[in-house]
Parts: sequence; C-alpha cells; structure tokens
Amino acid sequence: MTDRQRAADKGATMVEALLAIPLFIAFLLVAFDFLRLCYCQLSLQYALTQAAREAVAAPAPTLADARNLIGAKLAGLGLQLEAADILTVCPLAEINNVIACPAGSYIPGQSRDLVAYRLTKSFRVFFLGTFAHIIRSGQVTITVTVMGRNEPV
Repeated sequence: MTDRQRAADKGATMVEALLAIPLFIAFLLVAFDFLRLCYCQLSLQYALTQAAREAVAAPAPTLADARNLIGAKLAGLGLQLEAADILTVCPLAEINNVIACPAGSYIPGQSRDLVAYRLTKSFRVFFLGTFAHIIRSGQVTITVTVMGRNEPV
C-alpha cells in the first residue's frame, strides 16, 4: 500500500467518524430523555401509591392533605408537585365519569369504599421532542391512577 492510499484511507475514516459521532450523540440524548420520562412515571406511581395508603387510613383527609402527602413523597424522589398538576380523588365507580367526578375534584367516599387517586402531571422533554413528531409542544403528560379502600375510622 502506498503513502497516497494510506492518506486516502485516513481521510475516509475521518469523514465516516464525523458522520457517525453526531448521530450516536443524538441517539444517546434521545435515549436519556426517554429513560428520564420512564423514571418520572415510576416515581409518580410510587408517590401516589404511598400517599394513597396514608390517605385512606387518615380519619378525614382533605385535598390539601393528599397533595401534601404526594408532594412530600415526590420531593424525596427529586420531583415537585406543582399547582398545575391535577389530583382527582373519587370513588372508583365514578372516576371516569366527567360529570360526577370532574378533574381536580375531591370526593373521598365513605368508609370501606374503593377510592381512586388520579394524578396528571406534565413534564418537559428536551431532546425527544426534536425527533418525535407526536410531541409538538415539548411537553409530555403522564397520568397515574391508584386505588385504595377507605379504612373504617
């Protein structure tokens, strides 16, 4: 192999690397964003489950009590419960009835009732929205629902 052929091979290798490295970095950034959303969804599920367990055992919890419980659990996981996040608490039979249980309502039900806790939270995506056409606003909304049976007081 001559010097000229070696130089041409080195130049071709450099061009290939310059094309491949940005694609690899973009892939890593999108994967990181997707994994962060998975972590957020699991954290919401955990926090809502723990808060619902405490709320169904409380004598007379209010919406503020439930939001404080969830906020405390999320803070331990590095997330914040914001004012724009919607918490809905209704008997299980009416959780999907928009008229009987509108979003943001708090109807804890009676003793021994199955109660559904639903939390809707929006997250900002950084890199995933650049490549996915389904995410136009740069926001992803995650909704988590947990059930619990009210304990007798």
